[in-house]
Amino acid sequence: MCGIVGYLGNRMATEVLIEGLSKLEYTKSLNLGFYRGDKDIIVCTGLNFADSLSASATGKPILLVWNESGALYGKQPEFLSNLKNCTFTVIGGESAVSAKLFDAIKAYGTTTRLAGANRFETSVLVAQKYFASPETAVLAYAWNYPDGLCGGSLAFSLKAPLILTMTKYEAKAVEYAKNAGIEIGLVLGGDTLISDDAVLNIFQEQRVGKAAVTEQNGLFKIDTACFFNRRFVFKFVGNGDKVNGFSVVENPLHCA
Repeated sequence: MCGIVGYLGNRMATEVLIEGLSKLEYTKSLNLGFYRGDKDIIVCTGLNFADSLSASATGKPILLVWNESGALYGKQPEFLSNLKNCTFTVIGGESAVSAKLFDAIKAYGTTTRLAGANRFETSVLVAQKYFASPETAVLAYAWNYPDGLCGGSLAFSLKAPLILTMTKYEAKAVEYAKNAGIEIGLVLGGDTLISDDAVLNIFQEQRVGKAAVTEQNGLFKIDTACFFNRRFVFKFVGNGDKVNGFSVVENPLHCA
């Protein structure tokens, strides 16, 4: 996720040596190894996951920083000093990336900040900045990372934003989906994380029939609703309604 998404393309890597020991050094090594010249670099805190998950869908290189240090870490200044004419987008408020760190990054190029009142709003701001006219949106649970970690590459491949949400806190996702005119929804995880009612609310649809879970060739098909206006809404789940890895099910919620 840290700078790799969208940069490997069709290249086949036979051997990659990562020399960094901490995750910040690890990120630096990834950026050095896979950076392909994108002039827009995203900066996120390395001590929490939410902002990085939202940013991962963009395919932009991501630089993790350590807020507690108040300075760029290790060899990050060396890496940044080798970049030319880059702009930096800091994701999150000052509790994530401090004003002191913001100023340190600004020394290397034009720097702006995207920060909502919470992770729900921030993920929408990322979507609005980087996805001009998306047809698809990917929803991931906001308070843990596994679903969003898997979903970042998926969202990037679909040119879709990754929206962080959860049951009873879907207001920002509802507003975004309506204003952006989202036609296709992909939901990561089971009903205990993002309920079917929340999904129906986000995509402004109605439920028809009863929920059912069936197994087909080792994949769990979750039939919970039909959607009238959208072409289809996917749900990716694993082991029934649990999130222990994903089974990719084609069109489980589609009404023909």
